[in-house]
Amino acid sequence: MLSKHSSIQRDQLEMIALDQLVPSNHLVPKIEAALDFSFIIEEVETNMAYRWFLRYGFHDKVPHFSTFGKNYER
Repeated sequence: MLSKHSSIQRDQLEMIALDQLVPSNHLVPKIEAALDFSFIIEEVETNMAYRWFLRYGFHDKVPHFSTFGKNYER
């Protein structure tokens, strides 16, 4: 055996939050803090190009923009 660890450790499950995988000094959290993207969720209500991009049909209800923020926080 090359390692002092047993092979059983490879079968372990671990829960991790996405926030733990993205360093706070990474570019993406800085962009999120600087820009308000809520205008895109508002625009998708009336602009078919955004609906097409997000794969929403003509009659599909678009979630309120705060839904994304609340799910991200959890």
